Amino acid sequence: MRAFKFLLVAAVGTAASCAAVAARAADLGGDPVFEDQAIPLPQAYLRPWYVGVRGGASWLGDTNYDALGGNVDNSYDTGYFFGGMVGYDFNGGGPGFRAEAELAYLQADIDTQRLGGKTFNGAGATGDTSVLAGFASLYYDLPFSSGITPFVGAGIGLANVDLEDHGVKGAGTFMEDSANAFAWHLTAGADIAMTDQASLELGYRYLAVEGVDLISVDGTGNTVDLNSHLLFAGVKYRF
Repeated sequence: MRAFKFLLVAAVGTAASCAAVAARAADLGGDPVFEDQAIPLPQAYLRPWYVGVRGGASWLGDTNYDALGGNVDNSYDTGYFFGGMVGYDFNGGGPGFRAEAELAYLQADIDTQRLGGKTFNGAGATGDTSVLAGFASLYYDLPFSSGITPFVGAGIGLANVDLEDHGVKGAGTFMEDSANAFAWHLTAGADIAMTDQASLELGYRYLAVEGVDLISVDGTGNTVDLNSHLLFAGVKYRF
């Protein structure tokens, strides 16, 4: 009997609660509606396209070629790097793949030249090496935390390498030539959100150019490989 009374009281209480909800809805001019609220997507998901710029320091590896009947080995001062890009995010700001087209430029002055057992540096060594490259790249954004997105990626492209005025002061130039060759890079870094549309980018890149065919001033043919380590910062803007 006590159990029956308890159930009766619970049923009456539930009915009264429902009646109160219905009465309140009637006061507001309509029937009660129970439905899930739509959760708005983050703004980044609505803006898969982005543009950006990046730049930083470049550490160009030694270059080596033959000229004037001997071998020339060049090492470089710390150089600079900058580039511009346009990209498309297949996941609209979430973890996953994005594609990017980039035009990049790096340059470094010669620090030391070694030729015929002699070393020339400072004002005695002249010239610089520059690389203008276009890349098609694919990146993967990793899940991490709100506002910070680590990424890894790689790209392939074509680079124009220019060895400008390589020589010894007072003795003349022994290499001044440029050529196009295959280029590739491996890149890693992180995006740090500043607004719904803008983010700061910090990263590292290893860049390589392979099989650059160059001719020294005395007509000696050479095939040169280049590589560079880059540290950079950049800004991306979604639209």
